[in-house]
Amino acid sequence: MSQVILFTMKTIAKKAAVLILVLILMVLQSTAVFAAEKKKIYKIPEYNGFKSYERGILENGKTIFHKGTKQFELQKRAKTRNGFRKVKGRYLVAIGSRFTKNIGQYVTLILENGYKIPCIVGDQKADQDTDASHTFTENECCSEFIVDMRTLDEDIKEKGDVSNFRKAWDSPVSAIIVYEKNVFD
Repeated sequence: MSQVILFTMKTIAKKAAVLILVLILMVLQSTAVFAAEKKKIYKIPEYNGFKSYERGILENGKTIFHKGTKQFELQKRAKTRNGFRKVKGRYLVAIGSRFTKNIGQYVTLILENGYKIPCIVGDQKADQDTDASHTFTENECCSEFIVDMRTLDEDIKEKGDVSNFRKAWDSPVSAIIVYEKNVFD
């Protein structure tokens, strides 16, 4: 009887040790992933919440970007979904130089309601077209989604604001996370 109890206790101890090792490995792995992902978070001042669009693909199917540019290269890689241009499952956006000047940079828009929109910088807003901080355009927009005009929703085209694309998007951008990761690297 005591041998059975001893055997059972050893088996339980071995299983517990394996479980502890698995948990330690999981923690180390998640820490390594977190440490490897370098990023900078930019807070956005309060504004009207407008999120506009930029015509990446015109009604005739041609892109507005010049051959040989990174913007053009991204358009060649992009797919259109619901009128929005996407690369690697991330929306292509134009943002001001306050955040980054690197086309292809991974960014995430954090909305006031907590919703996160994963993006890639597909174009740069010109400094002369933004405010002194290079954050907002004259219509108080800090993010322009690059779209395909042939398939973009008519309501979005009319209003010029993509905020009503999804209920969760109807909230101002409160922060932009810029990652040290670029689609061209």
